[in-house]
Amino acid sequence: MLVISEEICYNATYKISGLIEKFHFYSQPRDFKVMEYGVRQKFYVLPSVHFAVLPKTAMSHLIFSLLFLLLVVGQLEAVVLHPDGEPNLSTWTDRPDANVVGRWSSNASFVVIAPNWVATTRHQNTSPATVVITGISYMCHYRTEWTGGSAGNADIRLIRLTKADGSNANLPHYATPYENNDETGKKIVIGGYGNGRGNPIIVNIGGKDYVIGYQWDGSANTTQRWCQNRVDSNGIGTGTYTSDVIEADFDGLGDDNWRPYEGSIAAYDSGGGWFINYNGEWKATGLSRGVSTANASMFRNSSDPRVPAPDLLDAVRISSYAQWIEQIIHTPGDLTEDDWVDFADFAILAKDWLRNDCNTTNNWCNGSDFGPHNGSVDLNDLGVMADNWLTGWVY
Repeated sequence: MLVISEEICYNATYKISGLIEKFHFYSQPRDFKVMEYGVRQKFYVLPSVHFAVLPKTAMSHLIFSLLFLLLVVGQLEAVVLHPDGEPNLSTWTDRPDANVVGRWSSNASFVVIAPNWVATTRHQNTSPATVVITGISYMCHYRTEWTGGSAGNADIRLIRLTKADGSNANLPHYATPYENNDETGKKIVIGGYGNGRGNPIIVNIGGKDYVIGYQWDGSANTTQRWCQNRVDSNGIGTGTYTSDVIEADFDGLGDDNWRPYEGSIAAYDSGGGWFINYNGEWKATGLSRGVSTANASMFRNSSDPRVPAPDLLDAVRISSYAQWIEQIIHTPGDLTEDDWVDFADFAILAKDWLRNDCNTTNNWCNGSDFGPHNGSVDLNDLGVMADNWLTGWVY
């Protein structure tokens, strides 16, 4: 889906230095929200491509030291990055394992959040029978209660995976949900199967050409791409679905808060992952949801390229749905994550018995402090295990 302004159907023409793109829009008014920059913005949803697009805002300050690169651009092995800020994926190790992010149908991405579970967004409206991870095809299982968060209207869904014979997928690489609500200001790594960088968008001012953004290359969702960014704020994302979101922007290299592999998301990155490194472990922090410009990633003002005007990008805020996710993906009492409660789980509980220091840092005493957490491993947790003894998922 695309998001743009106006409450009527119309044809819009968008032009920047000879780049003309026509869009046929019809829109539905949405709620206001206040962004971190203090600009009130209105959101609109247009069912055009399977990617949510948010309204764009400009930064309020000038930076007169410009970094402009006028290059002939080809396809990249990354999301939409600056030509001078591309990572070497064969040597860049400070990121999640590549198998944590996968290709969802032909129009989106997904994140592996547990050995037998993946998460993605809903707005791409596809429900494939299988997904492929490390060259192996896994069956997808769906239930209505695994969609939309506890209120049922968020842009998130969970999918249970099994092998072709119905046994557990038991995927070795996954990023568990980030539970803290302190994402703002934290560095993130973003991965997905969306478009890469296409041709530069150029404006000519005073006889000099400046690059102010990049077109998307229009490629299919067949290439995994990675970048860095930073969470700037959080808010509410509206449209067909209403979701808690975290937000970032696409800074120019050298601008405030830029990162060496600064990047943005594009079409087909929907459902891909935003990750925070928490105590040495990569945590799934967001599911890519939308951007502020369709078919391009912008970082400079078209009238005055000295002015940063970074596109906004957002993701469904996983911490807001972590408890809902936990209740679904983990069979109560299952500590070995094999979706079955037996003596192997009891052995772990016994090892942590009577601990009273359980918190997010130690994963609630290795999971033995079952939700709702009370900080201790006690008779409440033994009761949860007893209630679910020799039970689990059966397909």
